Amino acid sequence: MGKHIPPFDNKNKAIIDINDEVTPLCYFNQVILEKGQIHTYTLEEYESVIVLAGGTCCITVTDETGKSETFDNIGKRASVWEGNPEAVYVPVGYTAQVECVSDKADVMIAGGKFEAALEPFAVRQEEVDIVQYGSDDTKTHRKIKHVLGQSNAEQRGRLLVSELFTVGAGGWSGFPPHKHDEDRVKEDGSRETLYQEVYQFRFNPDFGFGAQFLYEHEDDFGPVYHVRTGSVIAIDKGYHPSVAAPGYEMYYFTIIVGKTDKSLVQHFDPHHEYQVHTIPASRHDCQIQITGREVMLVNLNDLLPDAAASDYAVPCFNVFGYEDARAVVEAAEATGKPVILACNKDVADFYGVETAAAMFLGLAQKATVLCVCTLTTLTMKTLSSAP
Repeated sequence: MGKHIPPFDNKNKAIIDINDEVTPLCYFNQVILEKGQIHTYTLEEYESVIVLAGGTCCITVTDETGKSETFDNIGKRASVWEGNPEAVYVPVGYTAQVECVSDKADVMIAGGKFEAALEPFAVRQEEVDIVQYGSDDTKTHRKIKHVLGQSNAEQRGRLLVSELFTVGAGGWSGFPPHKHDEDRVKEDGSRETLYQEVYQFRFNPDFGFGAQFLYEHEDDFGPVYHVRTGSVIAIDKGYHPSVAAPGYEMYYFTIIVGKTDKSLVQHFDPHHEYQVHTIPASRHDCQIQITGREVMLVNLNDLLPDAAASDYAVPCFNVFGYEDARAVVEAAEATGKPVILACNKDVADFYGVETAAAMFLGLAQKATVLCVCTLTTLTMKTLSSAP
């Protein structure tokens, strides 16, 4: 059940190869290139995506007939800690050529078994979907940058790829514990889908560390792996929460591949499932995904129970422009507590719906605490469609 591969120099060879003994649905390679160097690969039974962890590359994708498409200047960041990723999707059976055009490039290649050859496409920084879950108080606050996810579901197969960050120094991810190792309909009519998973960890500062838990049954005592920068975890079954040591930010590159279904549906450990409802912003249906933006918006029903349990109030401030809204968010960040920003009809009418929404979304993008934004003239649907 699962395995840990300690950090090593893979010399640009696959770390999780095709038909891996634990996670045969997944493929993973990390490629390090210097300027002018080229890496070429073809995966016959796997769709894949080339993600720039750092540096810039020119990527050419060629089908079996020799028809090619080139994507220039993929990658705009120096490392995973700076900015959003950029990527190129490579269909099944296509040949990909990755040429480094910066001084150095850190390239992550994620693959998943799939039956059909689709069309190549690029994912630019502004097209990455970014969401945040959990809360600072419960040490479950994490940020997820989806490279292959819902926004491009029609363009991919069953390969899901994202970057996950714990927000703040130390904290939990994959919590409450969940699994997705069966295609089934449960007794209550809900579903679980079978997805295998591969992670590569990094820490900030680089000498940080964490722990990866694996256990197959909710009453089991499974193995716990000591993970550091470069550690790879392959998961075929069971529950799999992870935690970063205090003082360190944890990142992991996430490859999730479904066996039959394009939708990942989790089953929570019944001992801890109640925390889906008690941890603020833990439920997926309370998140709003804005392409290219992080939105720390939550439902009051998910925010207030924690406040009541922890005996603190959640203040609501009427704000009349960017400056006072920013001051309110900065004060909330200083205390580490959530806040409600209220914009009345007159303000929305004065600025216009799109401008007012953009102001609050921009603040939410940079916030490190949960924000509830209320615009009395806007529906949530209107807000989520604002630029």
